[in-house]
Amino acid sequence: MMVIFAVLLPPRWANAQIVDCGRPSTAATQFTVYIDEPYYASEAFASDADLVTFMNRLWFLLDQERDRLWEERSNIPVRFKLCDGRKPSIDGRDFDQRLVNLLYNQGVIVEIWGVLDAHIRDGQVHDRQARIGYLLVPVRFAFLSSQDAPPSMYFVRYPEDPTTPAQDFLELFAQATDIDGYVAMGLGIKFLRLGDFELAQKNLCKGSLLLEQVRLQAQGGLRRQLHELTSFAKDAAAMAIHSAGEGSPLALLDPARPCPSEG
Repeated sequence: MMVIFAVLLPPRWANAQIVDCGRPSTAATQFTVYIDEPYYASEAFASDADLVTFMNRLWFLLDQERDRLWEERSNIPVRFKLCDGRKPSIDGRDFDQRLVNLLYNQGVIVEIWGVLDAHIRDGQVHDRQARIGYLLVPVRFAFLSSQDAPPSMYFVRYPEDPTTPAQDFLELFAQATDIDGYVAMGLGIKFLRLGDFELAQKNLCKGSLLLEQVRLQAQGGLRRQLHELTSFAKDAAAMAIHSAGEGSPLALLDPARPCPSEG
């Protein structure tokens, strides 16, 4: 999958830039998702100003609408932060141990980057597509040197259903459930490492449920990766139940069935 990204990119999109995104909160109760500035084709946006307008709308969708509903339900503050000028390599090669350690210690749960593309026909923008990378920072941090590591980097194409083209780039993200799944998965691993086993089990199971729905529609390498991740999440949720102790509400759950809501 990574090779496909490299082949599709013209040379002018090959210059990666890892700039500082400011200092996210280091509080143990505050978590951040980085939204990096995407590479884009001239057919997708007429100018950088148009891209900025889109990015602000995307931030509002994720941080002020969808995330606010999630925070009200779970009481877990997750903030989405735009990172102007930050453009990782499309294949994610920039995320070495030093950078991952920095992100983890700053409370970054997921980093999102990618490419926006389109075609022009009859003077109108058509065939809007996005090729997006997701880095699950806590997973990458915990298993960077492990041979048995679950996948921590995912490359997704939008629209998920090519038969339903988007009329606006925001539609590509508004209909996607995988973003919530990746964030929940990252939170689950973070809480497991922090020793908050109830929030770990809750988020791991939520992430597993959301990404299993995505997996059923995915193809090829992504489908295999999501199967590995959801299986890993259930094992980690069982670990949280084992570790919680007898006084925890998790003691009522069977580790062999750590996510009972999945049936």
